[in-house]
Amino acid sequence: MLCLRGSRGTAPVVLEREACARLGLGHQIALTARQAPERERILDLIALFRQLPKPFVMHCKSGADRASFAWRSGC
Repeated sequence: MLCLRGSRGTAPVVLEREACARLGLGHQIALTARQAPERERILDLIALFRQLPKPFVMHCKSGADRASFAWRSGC
């Protein structure tokens, strides 16, 4: 599971992290919506795409900005 919602401890992220742990799924957090990612963060995201077992689920809050950006970065 690739969660692009950021690492803040908001209720949805905490609940998702707990559910992934119960199901034996990994849970990675990559981007936030509050600021543009730095170059190093983009490179980290590309590296993460390469190492995650395929197929994997990726999401953000609305599926528009972060998810689209991340998908294009990982292609």
